[in-house]
Amino acid sequence: MPEMTAAESDYGSAISLPTSGSCVPARIRPSVLSLIPALFGLLVGTLGATPADAPKPASQDFSRPEDLLSSISRVLKPDWVAFFRQAVPKAPESRAQIAFAIGSIFAEGWLAAHAEDTQHSRNIDKDLLLLAKPLGTHPELIEHSKSLADCAERRNWELLKQELQSAENDLTRALSKNGDPQLASLVQLGKWVRTIEIAAGILHHHYSDLSAGVLNQSLWEKSFSHALVAAIEPIRADEALSPTQPQLSDLHKLLEAQSKSLPTDSQINSLSEAAHAVLLDILSNHK
Repeated sequence: MPEMTAAESDYGSAISLPTSGSCVPARIRPSVLSLIPALFGLLVGTLGATPADAPKPASQDFSRPEDLLSSISRVLKPDWVAFFRQAVPKAPESRAQIAFAIGSIFAEGWLAAHAEDTQHSRNIDKDLLLLAKPLGTHPELIEHSKSLADCAERRNWELLKQELQSAENDLTRALSKNGDPQLASLVQLGKWVRTIEIAAGILHHHYSDLSAGVLNQSLWEKSFSHALVAAIEPIRADEALSPTQPQLSDLHKLLEAQSKSLPTDSQINSLSEAAHAVLLDILSNHK
């Protein structure tokens, strides 16, 4: 189990959420029929996979941070719980830090879903609500919060994943509507950095040529680069985030290098440590 740093503390539970009711999504979901082509493609890919091609994504749709965790789940059965983050070091102060922190918590939500851990999912739900208030997006997450809590309680993990995505989409739309589209880019960047930390940590602890192949593809680097470029202006404008520009650039370079050749165990560990350092610096840096 990864060793926690002194800067990390247990998740709190400042808000109580409903535990009764059915696991009902906040909005109507796509028909199950629409999922059949994707499921069929996954089945064919799994049956025809070889050690050389098993980790490779089947299409260019694999461009979101959570898809990196899904790729890992197809080649490994890790102890997801061992990679839980207990909390951000301190409550962020600036709006930019808060947006970045929310993104990292969304990543934690996907980790909890893979771990099928009810309590961690509920704790994350509470943190999302708390951090949404300073950004003026609390109303957009209320209904999602109820659904997330119910899904976690009833252990409906696939629907919980859908609800996480829907909540993030509504949060992004609310930020844009409120005149803060740049904060939405920081949400996505925070989600990427935390996901990279999780993924690299898992792949380091379960290293093999097969697992290393998950990172040995350009799609993750290109997607992270896109998120970084989109967030560069709000990073430069924020006193707490601006000093981390060199670290974020180094993180991108590490990811890029591993996309070009099969990474070693040491290189993957360096990637995890670099992402961890960025998270600590951004979320503990007070103006």
